[in-house]
Amino acid sequence: MRAIFGEQFRLPEIRSLPGAIFVLSVVLYPYVYLLVRTAFTERSANLIDAARSLGCGPVASFFRVALPVARPAVVAGLSLVLMETLAEYGALNYFGVQTFTTAIFRSWMNLGDRSSAAIIAVLLLCVMLMLMAAESGARGRARFYTQTGKASKPRRRTLSLKASLGVAFLTLMPAVLGFFIPMFFLLRLVFQSEEWVNADRYLLWAGHSVTLGVLSALTALSLSMGLAYAKRNGTRLWIRGIHHAVSLGYGIPGAIIAIAVLIPLARLDQFMTLSLGQGVFPILTGSIAALVYAYCVRFTSASLQSVDAGLQRLTPHIDDSARVLGCNSRQVWWRVHFPILRGSMATGALLVFVDVMKELPATLVLRPFDFDTLAVVTYQFAADERLAEAALPALTIVLVSLLPMVLLIRQSMSQR
Repeated sequence: MRAIFGEQFRLPEIRSLPGAIFVLSVVLYPYVYLLVRTAFTERSANLIDAARSLGCGPVASFFRVALPVARPAVVAGLSLVLMETLAEYGALNYFGVQTFTTAIFRSWMNLGDRSSAAIIAVLLLCVMLMLMAAESGARGRARFYTQTGKASKPRRRTLSLKASLGVAFLTLMPAVLGFFIPMFFLLRLVFQSEEWVNADRYLLWAGHSVTLGVLSALTALSLSMGLAYAKRNGTRLWIRGIHHAVSLGYGIPGAIIAIAVLIPLARLDQFMTLSLGQGVFPILTGSIAALVYAYCVRFTSASLQSVDAGLQRLTPHIDDSARVLGCNSRQVWWRVHFPILRGSMATGALLVFVDVMKELPATLVLRPFDFDTLAVVTYQFAADERLAEAALPALTIVLVSLLPMVLLIRQSMSQR
């Protein structure tokens, strides 16, 4: 653009607070879009028709009827965006924006001040709990019912050429800015760069990421199955309390979970060393087990929600029918429940796998010595301005993240 408009032409600095807001907006908008789209499509078009019959035009019908109906979905989506923004570390640190999460890492990693890091983590945790309470309250107050047995579909309008171009521009720009342009430049860096990442090192990083992802996905899925069935078959209040407590983990930043896991494990290692002798080396801190434990604390909620959604399709009458036909508890699960839950289980495990592949803060703190993952090396290369070397691991993470999206879209289409 300077070649066209002259050397004096300058764009705003992207590595700034407005630049970080822009980037996070085009990346996190699907949280709002998906929830609001569902709220719009599930409402009957009779509401809009009634508003039109009472004298409202298209714009007034949207702002006075459709948007208030979707308000709980809007609040829930914005709450998720707020929680993800507060938990973000890599992008904000790269953009030079100081937040709670970057302050935790600076106090812990650079200054070695664990007390200050713990205090900041507690403050951030309080903020996150308030946001999660607000999001839960917004969902809990939402009560909307369709009066007719079958909701009518909205009538499609034929737009003019100018209006069609405007709608196409508005709907394409978020995807273009948030996905297609970044993918284009990542692919360009990968294929045109002369600074290729060593193949052996790349495979080692990918192997570390896949190992952590598989172990965490299987562990989280096992926990989710146990918790989901305990909630389904149990009536005790403490069971539901544990279920809700596990669901809160997804909203807690990885930096807080890393500190919460590392401090007690370090104390336990210290106790074992003092009790068994100085020849015993710490085996918990900086281990794969500690990483998997931290991942399960944070990401089991994603798998649990998927399994819960699958179990909601199983009425108690299905179990009773299978028992009448001679099946015991194990046969009921294997021959009845598992075929129905297979898709939900695969979706939950895949969501955990992808979340682990791209998780950064907890991995930076808890990973074993010389145990780098794709997310870690992407962040380190980008921080060192070695963007060409960061392109391939970053592209790998993006491509892996597309897998659950394809699966969820297929599942949504089949349910429709």
